Amino acid sequence: DGRCVHSPVADGTPCADRAGTCQQGFCSAEFPCSEQGIRDAIALGGGPHTFACTGSQTVITTDEIVIDKQVILDGEGRLTVSGNDTHGVFHHQFGLIDIDGNELGVGLRRFSIVRGRADRGAGIYNSGRLVLADCTVSENTAAGSIPPSVGHGGGIYNDRQLTLIRTLVS
Repeated sequence: DGRCVHSPVADGTPCADRAGTCQQGFCSAEFPCSEQGIRDAIALGGGPHTFACTGSQTVITTDEIVIDKQVILDGEGRLTVSGNDTHGVFHHQFGLIDIDGNELGVGLRRFSIVRGRADRGAGIYNSGRLVLADCTVSENTAAGSIPPSVGHGGGIYNDRQLTLIRTLVS
């Protein structure tokens, strides 16, 4: 689940699956600067996970990226994720509950999320607990699937709990 499950371990200790190192109780790793890299970071959970981008890079996704684990992703101000005007970019799903029954959160830091297109939440569809810090969400379009209907939440459609910190939505 992305946690460093051993008894208290020092930061920097290798994670059990060797996919990263323990940082404040969670596995933290660097992933390829690609759609698959983002998906792999989400699958591992934990974080904060960064991406091996050389300078500013845009990752054009082939389909919406579903966030279904507690995770922190950090684009370090270099990573733009695009839906290429064909699909939504991120969907944070509802129902992430830990073993004590607490709803878990997700964090996206220093990303640009652009050119999503969907009926709801073209840039981000949030139905969980989500924190966006130092992000830009722009150029996204919510369009109803059957004209003349209209969509909802071009940049962000929020159906649960959303915190924006120094984040621009336009």
